[in-house]
Amino acid sequence: MDSSPVLAAILTKRAVLFDLFHTLIALNRRPGDGQQLHELLGVPREAFLAQLRGTARNRLVGNLVDPFAIVAEWAHGIDRSITDDAIGRTADRIVAVFSEALKGVPDRVISMLAHLRDRGKLLGLVSNASTMEVSGWSGSPLAPLFNTAVFSCFCGSVKPEERIYRICTDGLGVVPGECAFVGDGESNELEGAKNLGMTTVMTTEFIGHLAADEVERRRRSADYVVLKLDELV
Repeated sequence: MDSSPVLAAILTKRAVLFDLFHTLIALNRRPGDGQQLHELLGVPREAFLAQLRGTARNRLVGNLVDPFAIVAEWAHGIDRSITDDAIGRTADRIVAVFSEALKGVPDRVISMLAHLRDRGKLLGLVSNASTMEVSGWSGSPLAPLFNTAVFSCFCGSVKPEERIYRICTDGLGVVPGECAFVGDGESNELEGAKNLGMTTVMTTEFIGHLAADEVERRRRSADYVVLKLDELV
C-alpha cells in the first residue's frame, strides 16, 4: 500500500539518485586491527584530520589517483620523515576497508533498490569519492543495480556543484525535476540537488555519530527525512 508521503513523492519521479557512503552503506570507522589511520601513520589525530580536510578536493576530483600518492600527501604534509612502508600500509588498509564496505551491503538495501527498479524507476549514483575509496565498486552487489554511477574522482566535479548532478541526470536521460535525490546530507549535497529542482530525501540511518546540530543543519535542505531506506518502498 503506497501510503507514506515520501513514497508517494518518489513514485511521481522517473529517477532516484542516491549518495553512496553513509547512505547506502556504513563504514567501519576504525579500519582493521582497531587502529585508526592516524595511528598507522604515527601522527596526531588532529593534524591528520586537518590534512584530510585540507587536501580533500585534490583527491576527490581525481588530481591524485594513486592510493600511495594520496596518503603520501597527507603524511608528508605533517611529517616528511614518515616512511614509505607506513604510507603503503595505510593506503592498503584504506582500500581494503572501503572494498569490504562495498561488498557488505545490507540485504534490505539491495531489496529496496531492486524494488524501485521493479517499479520502473531509473537509478543513479552520485558520490564524492577518491579512487582508492571506490576501487572495489565493480565487485559490489550495488553496481549492477544502477543505470549510471558518477564518482567525483572520475568526472572532476564534486557535490554540491551542479555539474556532477547533471552528468548523472544526462546519463539517465532525464531532467533534474524528474528526480528524487536521497542522501545523508554531507557536503551540502541535498542543497545542491534541491537547487536543481530535485525532490530531496535525507536518510539518518548511518549518521548517528553526528552532533544533533549538524543533523538539524542538514535537515533544512530535505523535503523528507527517513530513518531507514526501507521507507522509500
